[in-house]
Amino acid sequence: MRGLRITALRRSIFAKFVVSFMLAGLLPLSALGYFLMNAYFQQSERFNANNLEQMTLYLAKNAGQLMNGYNDISKLMYDVNWYPALSQAARGNQSSVIDNWLSYVIGSDPYIENAYFVPQTSREIWMRSRRAEPAGEGKIPLEELTSELKLRPKEIEISPARAEKGTGRPDRQVITFARNLLDTSTLLEGRPKVLGVFLFDVNVDAFDELIEGLDLGVRDRIVLTDRQGNVVYGNDRALIGREMTAEQAAREADGRGSRVMAQPVNDSGQMLLGTYYRTNFLGTVGRFKGLVIATGAACLALLLLLSLVLSRRFSQPIRAIMQKLSRMESGDLDVSLPVRSQDELGQLTRGMNRMAEQLGRFIQEAYVAELKQKQAELGALKSQIRPHYLYNTLEVIRMSAVSRDDMPVADMIHSLSNQLAYVLDNGENLVTLDEELANVRDYFHLIEARYEDLVSLEIAVGDGVSTEWGVLKLSMQPLLENAVQHGILPKESNGRIRLEVLPEEPGTLAIRVIDDGIGMDEARLAALHRKLEQSEEKRSKPSGGRGLKNVHDRLRALYGERYGLTVDSYPQLGTSVQIRMPIIREFDRDRYSKRLESGRRTSCDRRGGVTWADR
Repeated sequence: MRGLRITALRRSIFAKFVVSFMLAGLLPLSALGYFLMNAYFQQSERFNANNLEQMTLYLAKNAGQLMNGYNDISKLMYDVNWYPALSQAARGNQSSVIDNWLSYVIGSDPYIENAYFVPQTSREIWMRSRRAEPAGEGKIPLEELTSELKLRPKEIEISPARAEKGTGRPDRQVITFARNLLDTSTLLEGRPKVLGVFLFDVNVDAFDELIEGLDLGVRDRIVLTDRQGNVVYGNDRALIGREMTAEQAAREADGRGSRVMAQPVNDSGQMLLGTYYRTNFLGTVGRFKGLVIATGAACLALLLLLSLVLSRRFSQPIRAIMQKLSRMESGDLDVSLPVRSQDELGQLTRGMNRMAEQLGRFIQEAYVAELKQKQAELGALKSQIRPHYLYNTLEVIRMSAVSRDDMPVADMIHSLSNQLAYVLDNGENLVTLDEELANVRDYFHLIEARYEDLVSLEIAVGDGVSTEWGVLKLSMQPLLENAVQHGILPKESNGRIRLEVLPEEPGTLAIRVIDDGIGMDEARLAALHRKLEQSEEKRSKPSGGRGLKNVHDRLRALYGERYGLTVDSYPQLGTSVQIRMPIIREFDRDRYSKRLESGRRTSCDRRGGVTWADR
């Protein structure tokens, strides 16, 4: 069944249109819904996170102010109005001064429930309470509340919230602040002298008021820790007294369902930690998600209806065209479909009608083209026969001269035959240096025979140059011919030509042809340079120097603009023509011929030369 559905989808243009319309609409619709949801969620998340951050910062600031206020109350002992009397009372147990001081502290803040003073000498606990409860042993855990003061006698100690004992209200929670009364004359000493300890209990209602009115969830937690990381206060009383850091709060929270924020309360190392859950926020996102899904389902149903209607409208004309194409496949080219619209389907119909007409003409023209191809192949066979006929004829003439003992003529004919074979055979453009020098020697043999040793040639191959390196075919002979015709012969006296093959620089081969002919003046030399750089399209009529120009253009076309010919000449001294081309250390003749036919250039190998190999 599944195979039948896939086959129907492949063969039915109607089914493909329906699926295409559905995919074209469904994918953007799904992407739009996803991006809308994601954008809404991210925006809401950022807004929610910003609100939580501001709320935590607000709580930390208020808590810091509250803690600083109680810290300032503990420092009132050192006020000039109280310190002299309290220091004397601590030494002599003057109950009236201590009682006045404790009463003053309780009256200074409505949330201070109890105030205590313990002289260092007697260790007797003096107490005043808003409930007028009498003091007594065991009402406060003095050692526990003042343990940190032994390590840091100059600082305040804040103890975690605890149940208030001995006041008839064990359900009430208080936070105890403790500070030493020190002898000010010993403050600069390493261990200042302690005259007594002052403690007071603050009702946790003072801290509860900080978070009243905040829109906190049932699971949201707000805790206040001291410098040791112990929880001093929390809206969840079970957390009081525990050690709590931001990392621990994050581990205990429910991962993605919560956010933990930390803010310093003041400079004493106290921290406010808030753990917030996104229950309300996720509920809003869930309602928005349901709205998006409902809207997407309605759009999907509408999209399906439109795809069925439009697909049927588009598929019917295409089916008609397919039927007509079947008739054309059977050989019936007299097909003309009516054009009913100006859209793409109408253009397709007109195109098919034109195709039928042109196809008939092409069938007739193909027969004529095949005849012309046969004629071209026959001409190619004839062109292959002509060079061999010419070689055989020259060989017959040479053997005739040998039979008559005319060896100079025989040698000249042999040199000419070698040159013709070198030029016409194989169609190669790259040969070995040894082959190119052999052709130069054959050419110069004819020059010496013609001009009766008027011109001499010296060939010098530098050290490190291999005769198996590749060079451009027929690149040296035009330079020698130019030196003979325009340098030595106008001199009307014996002349010399020197051919040098040297490695100029890493990866570059220099071939120089130097003559001692008549040379050129600056004007003729500049004209020759312009001619070498001039493109063929800009040349209005044939002019001299075509051999040099041909070699220069071939080098540039094969190897690039940095290679080619350079000419240097001085009147009555001679001329030097230099070829610069890349060193081609090894090459494959068959591959090179194919590469030249495709117009592709060489590339230098790692040794600085050029190697012809497929890459």
